Amino acid sequence: MTLEAFKEIPSKFIKTFTSNNGKEFTGFKELEKKLNVECYFAKPYHSWERGCDENYNGLLRRYFPKGRIFFKLTKEEVRKVM
Repeated sequence: MTLEAFKEIPSKFIKTFTSNNGKEFTGFKELEKKLNVECYFAKPYHSWERGCDENYNGLLRRYFPKGRIFFKLTKEEVRKVM
């Protein structure tokens, strides 16, 4: 799913990838290889280590309020917000 989302972004704009320690990133080695990036992981409960992520989360909440199930979003809904 993550690789699919990054397909539409030109590789010159992708340098690193910072995530939390969620199980959805267990395949980070494949992500590093296919996107030619380095993956970094924030320490648990250190949200300030991912400041941009937290900012984007706040912006996304304007379109997708809390309680919205993200895996049920359509590609069209995501593209509209992007």
